[in-house]
Amino acid sequence: MKVLQDVSEWGECFIGALLVKPGWPNTVGAHKVRYTHSRQAEDGMKYDLYTDVALKCDVPEHRLRRGDIVKLVDHHTAPDGAEGYSIEVFNALGDTIAVTRVSAVALEALRQDEVLCARTL
Repeated sequence: MKVLQDVSEWGECFIGALLVKPGWPNTVGAHKVRYTHSRQAEDGMKYDLYTDVALKCDVPEHRLRRGDIVKLVDHHTAPDGAEGYSIEVFNALGDTIAVTRVSAVALEALRQDEVLCARTL
């Protein structure tokens, strides 16, 4: 494993890590290194993987509605550059009820002023 001591050494090795504020614990040289999913840094994803987001539109083939909470499990980029995600949907008891792909524009971040609710499928 190569330890990067200087910014000029980042090159392609920097793809899987983000440099964060100097002086924090777990540092390499004077800089902290936080590892990310390798494609997250490479692709510039809109959302982090394994986070919860809400649907902005209905997905009728899976009986999903706008506002349903989904977990992002993979990131995709189409040949034309369009960004998308594989999503996993759980019922109220935590059982997986759907796994599908949606465009990034069909998702929105959860907000602090929102309340979660349950609905019947």
